[in-house]
Amino acid sequence: MLGKSSGLGGDIVTQQVELGNIKYAILSLELLLGRVAKPHEVDLMVVGNVNEELLNSLVKKAEERYEHEINYTVMGNEEFKFRRQRHDQFIVQILTQPFVVLIGKEEELWI
Repeated sequence: MLGKSSGLGGDIVTQQVELGNIKYAILSLELLLGRVAKPHEVDLMVVGNVNEELLNSLVKKAEERYEHEINYTVMGNEEFKFRRQRHDQFIVQILTQPFVVLIGKEEELWI
């Protein structure tokens, strides 16, 4: 599956246990296709209780590989649920762009 077996997506899937209790991890299709995100766009969203130090290390490694900055956000389950229920513009923007689900089920993202 595109994005799950190599690069940043592959690193996240491979190190899922070490990264913590992740409910969702989604990666922008645009990043996978080589496009550089604008400052307000998000390449990676991770939801759950995350080892942010390890995630940051994986992102930095990917930035060196891609030769550009990767915009990412991390939030807890409750914050994500709260913002999703209120149709927070930030969450809506992330979920309406093309993405690949690395961890979790796509159909649950909107429930």
